[in-house]
Amino acid sequence: MTVYIEPECKKHLKEWAAKEKRTLNNLITVILEEAVERKLQSDKCIDHDKEPQ
Repeated sequence: MTVYIEPECKKHLKEWAAKEKRTLNNLITVILEEAVERKLQSDKCIDHDKEPQ
């Protein structure tokens, strides 16, 4: 997968990755995995809130 990241955002991501002793690729993978997990949990909560039909 190829993505474009704005230069300013990439700069901040590189700094963040360095602080965590990660590669930029690894940091982005972790961020994406966590975002997907939060989305799945959020969707699960929304499904439980729906009234049965």
